[in-house]
Amino acid sequence: MRILTFITIFISAQLFSQEGLKIKYGQQTKFEMSEKMKKNPEMAQAMEKAMQEVNDFEMILFDNKASYTFMEKIRNDQSDDDGGVSYSVSFGSKGSRYSDYGEKYHLEEAKGTGRITVVKSELPDYNWEITRESKEILGVKVRKAIMNKEDASAEAWYAPDIPYKAGPEDVWGLPGLILEYKLTRESSKGERVVHIFAQEIIHLDNKDIKLYKPDDSKSISKDQYKKALEEHNKMWMESYSQGVDKSD
Repeated sequence: MRILTFITIFISAQLFSQEGLKIKYGQQTKFEMSEKMKKNPEMAQAMEKAMQEVNDFEMILFDNKASYTFMEKIRNDQSDDDGGVSYSVSFGSKGSRYSDYGEKYHLEEAKGTGRITVVKSELPDYNWEITRESKEILGVKVRKAIMNKEDASAEAWYAPDIPYKAGPEDVWGLPGLILEYKLTRESSKGERVVHIFAQEIIHLDNKDIKLYKPDDSKSISKDQYKKALEEHNKMWMESYSQGVDKSD
């Protein structure tokens, strides 16, 4: 009887891992505003609004690979143009991502240098500690795992019955699909919390599966991108300084 049960579970897991899924995630970012930000009412209001906003992402999962894409919203809100300064703030990377969990690499379309740059890296190692806590998300039973680093802590809720070692962005490595993830990072500027949570799970027919993979023929490493970003920001600051009238 135990052997039969094990075989049934194994076959179900194998079939599930070959099935296509679409997971719709929401993402919120919150942090402590500095005193300087609080003294600027317009900036503080924009920051508060951005922290309340939920950005939508869509993950397509199939054959041990996943694409993770930002979903643009249609905005109908209107603001009066009174000729003053207005602020618009948005958090999080909006570039598309792609993960190959078999080959253990990750692609990201980064836009910090003013153009799209494909950054290729190894999927990071997460030293998860699985706890006994459990709950349900969208009617699916999930278990909690945690991870602690020197300046950050993370918790993830994964579904053992959906045997993909996948998750949002480049988060992965648990024995089940990650449906909720929260990263808390401490710094001299205060606490910053990124919360990603599944809003809908959709089963896909194989003919409807379209994984978006960025063209990595000219991809660069994370270190190369960091250097390019530093150079870009330096040039921007120099250009900005030259355009500012410093006379009394």
